[in-house]
Amino acid sequence: MAQRKRILLVDDEKSISLVLRTVISELGFDVRAVYSGEEALDTLKEWEADLIITDIKMPGMDGFDLIQKLQKDVKYAKLNFVILTAFNDRDAIEKAKKEFGIEYYITKPFDLSNLEVAVQDIMKAISI
Repeated sequence: MAQRKRILLVDDEKSISLVLRTVISELGFDVRAVYSGEEALDTLKEWEADLIITDIKMPGMDGFDLIQKLQKDVKYAKLNFVILTAFNDRDAIEKAKKEFGIEYYITKPFDLSNLEVAVQDIMKAISI
């Protein structure tokens, strides 16, 4: 039996993380939630993820700093990212797409079906 794909949620809003964790688990994925970029880095040392869904605006290390740090590390080169944030700024969206190659930038409040589509698309692509 193939190992279930793993998703790490990084969002300082615990209520959102709880909802997302439940919804994504019901899609058949293993999910862990952390509440900061620093906590995400610590978790990835012991738990290998296939996808990170991250907020941008967080205390301490923001989502862009987290993504940049991970993309520079060869160990995490195959990680995929979805940005899920209230930060709806054209420059930030462009930065996500151009600098980091992130296709899915979803703004809060969001429709859960949009997130589900993003997760399913990415997981399908990495399973090929």
